[in-house]
Amino acid sequence: MIDAGCSLLSRRFESDLTRVVQRALNGNVEAMVVISSDIDKQEQVRTLVRQYPGALYACIGVHPDNVKKVNDKVFVTKTDQLRDAVRVHPPNHSASHSLSLSHRRVQLLEPEVVAVFAGLDYTRDFATRFPQEKVFTNMFELAIELDLPLVISSTEATEKVLEKLHEFGSSIRGAALYNFLGSPSDFQQFVDIAASVPLYFVVTGTHALAARCSVLSSYIHRSSS
Repeated sequence: MIDAGCSLLSRRFESDLTRVVQRALNGNVEAMVVISSDIDKQEQVRTLVRQYPGALYACIGVHPDNVKKVNDKVFVTKTDQLRDAVRVHPPNHSASHSLSLSHRRVQLLEPEVVAVFAGLDYTRDFATRFPQEKVFTNMFELAIELDLPLVISSTEATEKVLEKLHEFGSSIRGAALYNFLGSPSDFQQFVDIAASVPLYFVVTGTHALAARCSVLSSYIHRSSS
């Protein structure tokens, strides 16, 4: 079992983080993906996961909560820092040229960075929708550039998220719907698009839990029959 989304940077874990991680491992959790949704905390997350090699991994990106802090200039600077930070230089540069583009990208990434986070939250201030959508698109582009899968949060934003999945579906390595708030019919659209886009489902949190579980359970039933 893998925990696909942990917020282990939360202050509530400061005093006993080691015990939290160990309890999870003792409970048959093979690995945990720490989501870094604040662009200012990317380095903190990567520092944390390095302390638990083989147990913790990092998901980097920008959460809708943080969009107001990310104007164009700041975003370009932070994204460049992030892109440079997660890359490592191969020991033999000449040998790397003989590898495929995909293999070179993987070789250039820190092994503990396993995904890029992208999210939209349309329950927030309407004025943030445009910057949210811009950052959301940029996260898709960053994931493609780094050849990493996406972890997606969709809060009352089904139409726009599906639009981006259709637009980039043939280029992304894969995507997991990590958090979802919407109607059963909204969730059904994600189930339907999974037939043509490499989309996976991580049922998490309490938002619209009944909606997600009812649609997902019927989908699982159809797939197994």
